[in-house]
Amino acid sequence: MIDIVLGLFELVLAVFLGVLTTWFAFHRFTRLTRNIEEMGELKKNNVAVGILLGSTILSVALVVKETSDPVASSLQTVVRGGLSVAGVLKVTAIGLGSIAVALVMSLAAIWLALRIFLRLTREIDELAEIRANNVAVAFVLGCVIVVIGLFLGHGIQSLLAAIIPMPSFAPVQVM
Repeated sequence: MIDIVLGLFELVLAVFLGVLTTWFAFHRFTRLTRNIEEMGELKKNNVAVGILLGSTILSVALVVKETSDPVASSLQTVVRGGLSVAGVLKVTAIGLGSIAVALVMSLAAIWLALRIFLRLTREIDELAEIRANNVAVAFVLGCVIVVIGLFLGHGIQSLLAAIIPMPSFAPVQVM
């Protein structure tokens, strides 16, 4: 029975994190790219802007997923280990806090890395091209964003583990 409850809790948490990550990445990134009015461009069917936003959402989600997996494992361990309700709530709060920090850090790091990339490629103004619906430029920049997210995942997870350590558990003995 506890496995069913834990599974349902993780399912609800996954849906919540998916929606929150998508919403946060979408709305925060539109504020970071002030020279593109994303909502208006999307309404005008600007595919290039859609690719840029979609790749940002995907990249942030990759980082958040990598940081949420240890939280789910820790939660399973404490529930199956018979930790008190207060202990389970503490692990859940720490886990959700670390995921929130990962969400903010991932978007900030992606934005910073993207700014650096845009400065390194001075022969083309990628954001102006994306405003003009240049899908080829958007595809390349989208790939850059996803690659940045792939590289950020483990680094942010390691940093979070050092800043916000999960509670330690008793050693597991294998027979």
